[in-house]
Amino acid sequence: MRDQVLLTKIVIENKAGFWAEPENPEFFAEKIIWLLFHPEEARAMGRRGKERVYTFFSASRMAKEMVCVYEATLGLCGNFSPSR
Repeated sequence: MRDQVLLTKIVIENKAGFWAEPENPEFFAEKIIWLLFHPEEARAMGRRGKERVYTFFSASRMAKEMVCVYEATLGLCGNFSPSR
C-alpha cells in the first residue's frame, strides 16, 4: 500500500504513465500493448514521468523536506529541558 501512495504522486493517469493493478495481469498487459502501438505517446509519458520524479524527488528537495521534519520535531520538543 505504501508503494501505491508513492506512485500516485508520480503517475498522472494517461499523462505521466498508467496505473495498473498488480493483481490484474490482463490490464497490465493491455497497457504495455498500448504503449507498444503508441511509441510517441509512450515517449511523451516517459518524459513527463521523469520530470515529475526530478521535481518531486530530487536529492535537494528530499533533503529540504527532511530538514523540515527535523525542525518540526524539535519545535514539538521545545519545552523539553534535560535539567528537569
